[in-house]
Amino acid sequence: MRRIAFACALALQFASAADAQMLYKCISRAGVSYQQTPCPTAARTVRTFETTPELPPTAAEVTARGKKARQDRAESTYLAHMAGTDRLAAIDRGYASRSSSRRPSNHSRKETACQGAKAKREHTLQRVGLDRNIDLLRRLDEDVAEACASR
Repeated sequence: MRRIAFACALALQFASAADAQMLYKCISRAGVSYQQTPCPTAARTVRTFETTPELPPTAAEVTARGKKARQDRAESTYLAHMAGTDRLAAIDRGYASRSSSRRPSNHSRKETACQGAKAKREHTLQRVGLDRNIDLLRRLDEDVAEACASR
């Protein structure tokens, strides 16, 4: 019985060692880097870590994450609509409710241009998501400021 227990413990030791990977923290003139291979000769090894990589998600987990993301988007859209903050829909309702036989005044044209610029900004930010950068935000804000300046 002891031999079996010893053999199992030994097998587990080798199995966990096979799954583990080393991570090296290196410092060189270029700065600090973390890598899977030992540091080059020009860099100094500061610390090594034994890591176990995370297993990739199963197909069921990927499906569940996608379903949750769709549910979250639908809930967010619904709540924005209920709160009246769904600007694109509000702009569309504004265009639809205007009578085509009546010519809009100069003030309402400026208001419409301002609302259109805001809607374009919101649409662009939703489309881009988290890949936005400061230049894009600045450009969108400048467009809105220009359209809304003389309201």
